[in-house]
Amino acid sequence: MDKLFYYRAEGQENGPCGADSLRELLRAGTLQDDTPVRAADSGEWQRAGDLFGGLPPVPSQSPVPPEPAVFPAPAAAPVMPDYTLASAFLSCMMRYARFHGRAGRQEFWLFVLASAFLMGAAGVVSFVCACGGHVFLFLFVLLSAFLLLLPPLAAVACRRLHDAGKTGLLLCAFVGTGSLGGLLGGLLQIILCVCAIICLVAVFSGSDAANRFGKAPEPPLDMLDVELRMTRWKREPLLYGLAAGLVLGALVSLYLVSAVPDGVKEVEHAFITGK
Repeated sequence: MDKLFYYRAEGQENGPCGADSLRELLRAGTLQDDTPVRAADSGEWQRAGDLFGGLPPVPSQSPVPPEPAVFPAPAAAPVMPDYTLASAFLSCMMRYARFHGRAGRQEFWLFVLASAFLMGAAGVVSFVCACGGHVFLFLFVLLSAFLLLLPPLAAVACRRLHDAGKTGLLLCAFVGTGSLGGLLGGLLQIILCVCAIICLVAVFSGSDAANRFGKAPEPPLDMLDVELRMTRWKREPLLYGLAAGLVLGALVSLYLVSAVPDGVKEVEHAFITGK
């Protein structure tokens, strides 16, 4: 059985308490080292510090403030590299017949500009062929260049409409306005086609957010992407498109030379003289 003690606090005698209880009171600071304490079987008072070793009081523990919550910084939006004339032409040709997805204004306009340069170069070659009397080459160069550039141009125009949240079927409406202009007159046809192109790329603005046609427009392809895709040449639409354009251009040229020689001569003469 534990030995019992009495202690005097505030002029009063308290107890009996066990030795462990007095030690806890000392640790808590309720009793001091000079507090009088006596054993229950003794009338001699002694200092509590002498009996129980002067245990230090338990320091008061203030609540630890919670650490402020640290939220990760929002990830920066990926910066899409700018298209150049070469990368726009390369990207659109490698996406030869891709009518799904989206394309930005920069990709569309640069490809149109690159196509205009190529058609101009084809016109120069055709002019040289026409001056040399090579009727077949004159037609073949012009028709092949047109047929090769038409599918990727239609595809990037469709993706441009998708970027603006519009359906690609609007291209049919633009073709219809061009046909109507051809029936009504050449000048009106040019005006309607120009208006259609302006509506296609100037009025409709795209955004970086996803829409019902997909995510943001794709970045330009680099040469490494082209090399990786050309390793799958058996599944590459570009190669089939190039082959089909060349074959179709040759067949149409042969047909025109053999079936409509007078008409071809008139076109050739008008091409050379500009009349």
